[in-house]
Amino acid sequence: MRVTPEMFFQPDVSSTTYGSYHHDRQSLGRLGDGGFAEYIIVPATNLHRIPEHISYREGALTLPLAYVIQSVLLRTTSVRPGDLAVIAGSGTVALLTLQILIACHATTVVIGTHEDSHRLAVARDLGADYVMNMETRDIGALVQDVSIEGLGSDVVYECSGSDTAPQQLLTLLRPGGRYIQMARFTQSIHWDMNCISSKELTITGSTEPTSESWIRAIRLMKHGAVKTAPLLTHDFKLSQWEQAFNTVKQKLGIKVLFRPHYQKIGSITNRESRDPDHHRRSE
Repeated sequence: MRVTPEMFFQPDVSSTTYGSYHHDRQSLGRLGDGGFAEYIIVPATNLHRIPEHISYREGALTLPLAYVIQSVLLRTTSVRPGDLAVIAGSGTVALLTLQILIACHATTVVIGTHEDSHRLAVARDLGADYVMNMETRDIGALVQDVSIEGLGSDVVYECSGSDTAPQQLLTLLRPGGRYIQMARFTQSIHWDMNCISSKELTITGSTEPTSESWIRAIRLMKHGAVKTAPLLTHDFKLSQWEQAFNTVKQKLGIKVLFRPHYQKIGSITNRESRDPDHHRRSE
């Protein structure tokens, strides 16, 4: 059986309920070995079957996809068909958020910086309506131009973790708009609370996916509504952890995978990224 493990669980399994949040939920890696171990022990109730046409590599992104679904659709219904949605960032979470918004028939704007150029190209290939380098173009002018009556974006998603992004995103929102915080910050941020009050904005966030979001993630992958293969750019063995972390730090790819029994290293080939069964045959 080919499965993907749900990383969060209840100490008392009998108390777990579908779609609800529990303050005492724990995760693999906190109480024992996590993703850096060659093998891990997972409660059977946390296992979800991977559809046959989804490779192990593609299935490895079930966790971030489940988190995105929890944040965008389940914790609060943040998007509606026809909404103008701005995504700050171009990493894995941002590109998965983009695909969910496209599936919800929103008009999408993805913004990044010069060092994100290769990631922004992936966002364009995935179907983003507008892709912008905020260092060279005026994002405010674009949002005003494409929004209804020039009022601003209906919803924004902060996926970059940049300490300057929150305040800028607030200025892009229309009155009554919705701000969703998805990234984590390494330091305290500052923003204009008067803007939140005067515009009557709704600010929400999310932290952990649930069983429901995991089930929905696999379902969306199964039917092709979300594609994870274009986000998988590098594979490393556990012994190459330093090279893997440097790849992430330098933003040389998008998503880096650790594969204990994998022989090839570095970036994958175009054929491998297009053929989901290639890695299944070579494992």
